[in-house]
Amino acid sequence: MNKDFSYYLKEFFQVYLLETRKLSSQTITTYKYSFIKLFKFFEQKKNIRSNNITLDMFNIELIEEFINWLLNDEKNTSNTVNNRITAVKCFFQFVSIHDVELINLYSRLRNIKPLRKVETLIEYLSVDEIKLLFSIPNSQNKKELKELAILTLLYESAIRVSELCNLKLEDIEISNHSTIKIINGKGNKSRIVPISIDVAQILQKYINIYKINHQDYLFKNQKNIQYTRWGINYIIQKYVNRIRKIDDTKFKITVTPHIFRHSKAMHLLDAGVPLTTIEKLLGHSSIKSTEIYAKANPKKLEEAIDKNSQSIKVKRKYSKNKENDLLEWLKNEL
Repeated sequence: MNKDFSYYLKEFFQVYLLETRKLSSQTITTYKYSFIKLFKFFEQKKNIRSNNITLDMFNIELIEEFINWLLNDEKNTSNTVNNRITAVKCFFQFVSIHDVELINLYSRLRNIKPLRKVETLIEYLSVDEIKLLFSIPNSQNKKELKELAILTLLYESAIRVSELCNLKLEDIEISNHSTIKIINGKGNKSRIVPISIDVAQILQKYINIYKINHQDYLFKNQKNIQYTRWGINYIIQKYVNRIRKIDDTKFKITVTPHIFRHSKAMHLLDAGVPLTTIEKLLGHSSIKSTEIYAKANPKKLEEAIDKNSQSIKVKRKYSKNKENDLLEWLKNEL
């Protein structure tokens, strides 16, 4: 092997995924996180640091061990494990093009079947929990004003955390009908999302105090560089933990940036907003992706069934007495 793991990994991320495959920044970030997990696996289970990993260490048994580690030690869901293995497969597909010795390994990797996906319940915050969270940052404090702007925009726009990190001031229009333009979202799709007067005012105050330049990233950290998803998550945990110290009955779920997106979708659904409108806000490519929120809300499902029953005007087939007789018969049979 003329070149080794670190060389191919750099080429994989900097050239192959970005320039050849032209994958979205969100997908590339997901792939990066998969390899961060792989490095952690090597360090914990093999006592090998990332800079000492070599290609000849990889075989199908090691990948299977990695899968078991993700499931049992990291407690990842089958969906998450499938994403991690997809990233590893893609890497070895790329490497096998340049190193024929690894073609056999890639062929065996391709035969690893995805784990069966488990449909999980959508977790989200209540309206009261969202209001409580927004009440904690002090808008008179410069740093907390910025953090309040981040929290409120995450919820208000139902924006993905990667999209939030990539927002620039030029993507914001604050007027009587304020909007944000989300460029190159998931699947490289763009959309324009309206924001309320209250959130627009918070953003305007933040922009004025921080003197954000037109082409600057909207949110930058203390080092004056673009926020990462981990930086945004740190801010969220900071305020969630403050509330939990006061009242440990609050926020029983793990509050991640994506929980804000789920919460906004569920609250809109509860308010009677059509799924097609929510689909556009979320930037989903298909209504099927949005339907998970309807499935997560039994009350909405019940209302839909009831509405459908009324629309087809089901007529009684039996008299009330006959219905009672049938019910008695069923009870006796069960």
